[in-house]
Amino acid sequence: MGAGHSRRAAIRRLCRDDAGGIRNPFHAGSRNWLAPGTPRVGHGYATEAAQSVLRHAFTRGHLKQIVSFTVPANQPSQAVMQRLGMTTRADDNFAHPRLPPGHPLCQHLLYRLHYEQWLLRQQ
Repeated sequence: MGAGHSRRAAIRRLCRDDAGGIRNPFHAGSRNWLAPGTPRVGHGYATEAAQSVLRHAFTRGHLKQIVSFTVPANQPSQAVMQRLGMTTRADDNFAHPRLPPGHPLCQHLLYRLHYEQWLLRQQ
């Protein structure tokens, strides 16, 4: 990714394993959908798109929870997750398995949203 990559909207594909849980998002079939072109920050596009993904995942996919992650420096992504009602706990955070320890993008914050929490926010 070139300069300004954090200023583009990105949504990660939903991954479900055979047991109905969430599959490892780092496997080869998982990717970000990046919207090319002009910067998208500050217009609410990411929040609106994520709300649609959550609605689909919970109502049609019947998932019990959604997880999302980002690096600590990515404040815009954290803000979107927080606007969606997602929360993070220090013991859920992790090191990216494909990056060496000490790499500036190695640490990741994991956010969660349970179906019941999402449902309460829809009222």
